[in-house]
Amino acid sequence: MGNFLPKYPKNYFKNQKGLRSFWKMISIGISIIFGILACIDKFEKQWELNVFYFGIALLLFYIFIHPVWMDAKKKKGYKFEEDRIYVFNILGKQTRMIAYQTMEKAVQKRQVRCKNNGLVIGKGRNKICFLYEPGSLEAAKRVRQCYDMLQKHIEPALPCFRQTGQDLLDRRAFYRRCRKRQTILLLIGSFFAGVFCHNSSDPDATVMLIAAVVVGFCETLTLLSLYGTILLEAENEKKLQENSKRQIISGRKMRVLAKYTQPLWSSVCFCLMHGLFSFHKNST
Repeated sequence: MGNFLPKYPKNYFKNQKGLRSFWKMISIGISIIFGILACIDKFEKQWELNVFYFGIALLLFYIFIHPVWMDAKKKKGYKFEEDRIYVFNILGKQTRMIAYQTMEKAVQKRQVRCKNNGLVIGKGRNKICFLYEPGSLEAAKRVRQCYDMLQKHIEPALPCFRQTGQDLLDRRAFYRRCRKRQTILLLIGSFFAGVFCHNSSDPDATVMLIAAVVVGFCETLTLLSLYGTILLEAENEKKLQENSKRQIISGRKMRVLAKYTQPLWSSVCFCLMHGLFSFHKNST
């Protein structure tokens, strides 16, 4: 019996379970609120009935269909045998096979990339993602067994996927995710800061001015946090390159200038938004 490598990480199903409970509550609330509104209006407003039906349909989906779909996704993955790799679909049936020679050519072409959820080898239909599985020792052990079996059947040496090497890959994925989220927060904060500053020119806009100051303070904290994340990511990237002697991992390299200019997007977005609002106010 070979080792089975799932397509989706274990934490994915835990998050989906929590998400299912959240949407159940939302759908129940929508159904109750708009059901009561429809009764008060004696079912005369069609849009209230449509929202009520939507809430019921959403509730039925997350009660009956979503759990079955998640159980089916657990069957999707790869099975590593001595002769080749077998691919299984959501029905648990084998659909195709991947030869070890194909994976060996992918490694020789440096088609090894780090993603947020794992280490990806290959491209297209023949790519395989070795998940990090940081929250489960049993799942991480199963992934390492599949990784070792792949290394056993191909000639080029693969990057270290355990202990220090895996920890550095986890850190890289974490820093990239944090950097993206902080950049998005800066852009959103710049938009609202432009709105508040534009409306603060009115005579009775003290609340808007205070809101602009609060948003600006939050923007400053996010900006400092983003710079800290960039520094940590650059240091971790250096350690990762030193840890991989062959430097076989490809993908996006650390472009220092591009990374450090990311926080300037916030100022540019703020100026554009404020200029747009000012132009709109003057034109009207």
